Amino acid sequence: LPVLRIFNPDRPYEFINDASDIAIGAVLLQDFGDGLQPVAYESRKLQGTEKNYTVHDKEMLAIVHTFKIWRCYLTGADVTVRIDHRSLQYLRHTTATGHYFNKRDTSRIWVPGYDLLRTLLIQESHDNPTSGHFRVDKTTKTLQCNYYWPNMADDVRKYVSSCTACQIMKSSNQRAAGLLQPLDPPERPWQYITTDYVTGLPAGPSGNDAILVVVDRLTKMAHFIACQKTITAEKTAQLFIANVIRLHGLPTAIILDRDSNFTSNFWHHLWDQFSTKLQFSSAYHPQTDGQTK
Repeated sequence: LPVLRIFNPDRPYEFINDASDIAIGAVLLQDFGDGLQPVAYESRKLQGTEKNYTVHDKEMLAIVHTFKIWRCYLTGADVTVRIDHRSLQYLRHTTATGHYFNKRDTSRIWVPGYDLLRTLLIQESHDNPTSGHFRVDKTTKTLQCNYYWPNMADDVRKYVSSCTACQIMKSSNQRAAGLLQPLDPPERPWQYITTDYVTGLPAGPSGNDAILVVVDRLTKMAHFIACQKTITAEKTAQLFIANVIRLHGLPTAIILDRDSNFTSNFWHHLWDQFSTKLQFSSAYHPQTDGQTK
């Protein structure tokens, strides 16, 4: 058998401690199916006035020290403490050590065997907007904070496996992601351009509260054209022709997002007449037009 086993929170565990006139010590044990085996050891010397403690107090000191050292394992857990002083069983009711012990849970509600009621509780813990459609173990832990019934995890597993939203969004059920489609590098200035609006600005004297940004992908030269947030596709085209096409000629392609002006029929027909290709950024992926952003 190994000298120490790796701690397993799913296995029952207990610790044995003892005290002498010069030191205290403890060993944390777990049952891995072939008897109790050590998981951790702890000991230290008695300090100062601790040596003057009575036997009862030294034993109690060993328990308190053990809970402090192994609090990551023991706090709130169902653990058995083996001691050789019967009077120490009353430690769970003392101020100094009572909060370390697993108190009887009187806050959880027993849910009777009504399938509809249990399903409603699972639905509230799983489908609620603040729940986020968690997986089985997280949903079960959420329920266990307030409710209890036998075989709760099995009921949660059945519900989650039949949840439509989970099955649709589950990564294993998604299509494989396609290959990246890089943009063609420009061969001359103002061959490929990007455009977007900057909104949410304070209105100026002329009433303009937005900017139409047009950037050349090769030279990075940019035009900042004042406009209004309520600008239409027709007005955008006028500004485009007056400030960009007049100076640099017609572009081969324009990279732009899915603003309602850019997806309008007017905008499509206009650039079809100019033989200019419109390349829209992917939904929820503004990095496609990152240069303008």
